[in-house]
Amino acid sequence: MFEPEKLHFNYIDLLGAPRRALKGKKIWAHLMGLVVGYSAYVILTYLALWVDGESLSTIWDRYGIYPFFSLCNGQLISVAGWIIYFLALLVWLMATLLAATVVVRITYKELKGDQFYTFTNGVTFVRRHWRTTILSPLSIILIIMFFLVMAVVMALIGKIPFLGEVIFMGLYPLYFLGAIFVLYTTVVLVVLILYLPAIIGIWEEDVMGCTFQAYAITWNQTWRAVVYSALIGVLVVVGTTLYGWVITAGYHFINWIFGSSWLMGSKLSPILAWAEQIVFSGYNYLFSFIPGQGAPLSPLTADVNLAFVSGWEAFMGSILAILLLFIYGSVFAYGFSIISVGQCLSFLIYKFKTDDENLLERKDEEELTEKVEEKEVSTDEAEQQASSEETDKKQGEEEADV
Repeated sequence: MFEPEKLHFNYIDLLGAPRRALKGKKIWAHLMGLVVGYSAYVILTYLALWVDGESLSTIWDRYGIYPFFSLCNGQLISVAGWIIYFLALLVWLMATLLAATVVVRITYKELKGDQFYTFTNGVTFVRRHWRTTILSPLSIILIIMFFLVMAVVMALIGKIPFLGEVIFMGLYPLYFLGAIFVLYTTVVLVVLILYLPAIIGIWEEDVMGCTFQAYAITWNQTWRAVVYSALIGVLVVVGTTLYGWVITAGYHFINWIFGSSWLMGSKLSPILAWAEQIVFSGYNYLFSFIPGQGAPLSPLTADVNLAFVSGWEAFMGSILAILLLFIYGSVFAYGFSIISVGQCLSFLIYKFKTDDENLLERKDEEELTEKVEEKEVSTDEAEQQASSEETDKKQGEEEADV
């Protein structure tokens, strides 16, 4: 039996989130979520731009691997393009939520004392609950859509001469309450998306349970949700900045050694330049934790003309770019890991404050399954022993008769 950790069940527990999040299996979980989710996002976004009539070469020259744009900028013209783009965002969000659920589950089991709970165990758990992750936000979206559709219907009825005005004035209090409910439910949707991994990873809820927990957190823990989210945000900024500096220091150290004139020297420069223009060109604010960003990362690439880079150097640079995407992607994965750990700790605090229940002492579904399996094994062993004793008894009787 594992011994659960002793928590303070207040904001002090959240301060340990960056330390708890700095584990390979947790960063790896979110890194895989980024790889799957962002890859799908880029492919679908390129498809949306292609549907709008842009060529793939033009899209690459304009956006590279960072095709980000907002609704206001008007990069997409057709309705089909916007539908595909919103689908890209949705797929990325779902991949992030599934990865966060893995991290929450790992953190929860560690807090319960099981330090050997692996990334694979977390993925197995998510496979059993992925439908809840997808359908829970959809249930609240459908609630909001229902009220919006009803509002449109009532507004159409309001266009009826004379009778429309009478109905509008008579039902105005209901319209007002409905509007407040829709706004409140929109806030609940945001809370659900933030805490869905924790609700599933700890409480193992179904769709209705997740929806109820989101309403409960929004209503009963409003100020804690706001303050704790702000605190987690500060921890994410500080943690990823420090992590990013360490990563960048390692990158510069490698370049300094291998780029020495008596080692690889100028042979390394075109490879670095090609990789850096793929990874760090455009949307430099994504890498604001890099010292001196906006200029070449490595002094070796300052005077390199990419037009004279050979095919072999470009190929090697492309491979290095993939490696750099994984390395610097781990910075963002670590930030998401801090958020997931913070969500886990926050939900444990909420349940302790509202229900006076320490969920670390609660038997989860995996522990109950193990207990049932142990009981079945014990029963099978007892039956086998009884059968063996019965067989021995019969053999003894037969020998006595002989």
